[in-house]
Amino acid sequence: GLLHALGTLPLDESALRPHGELTALDAKLELHHGTRGADLVSRIPCAAHVAKILATYEEHWDGSGPRRIRGESIPFEARVVAVANAIVTMTEPGGDALPLTSSLTEIWRLAGGRYDPEVVSALFRLVRDGQIAEVIEEEEASLLATG
Repeated sequence: GLLHALGTLPLDESALRPHGELTALDAKLELHHGTRGADLVSRIPCAAHVAKILATYEEHWDGSGPRRIRGESIPFEARVVAVANAIVTMTEPGGDALPLTSSLTEIWRLAGGRYDPEVVSALFRLVRDGQIAEVIEEEEASLLATG
């Protein structure tokens, strides 16, 4: 999960593409950082198994994602990363951060469309058991201690 945004890192394209500039098709594919991250990770032997997760976490349960992969055709791990990424992105400090309850409401609203309803249900079980609030509180305490 921590590697999901690897494709957003600014990298020297000449190092990644030693054979020249991006073609028009390559440029279209680069719009999705999950695909780029998957390409990078696939080159690392001990992490290559993660590439499929990175390539598909941007897909939507209902098939409306970038490559139109739907439902259980999306690897389970990618479906978990999609929901985890959503909750973290929506609640991270700064900018347009939403309160946890608003973020959870939005994720619930998108269950069955963008997100796997079973993964969303699992998230809500973690919330009910207090585990999500604990993680957020620990993260906030860590941020305050370091900066």
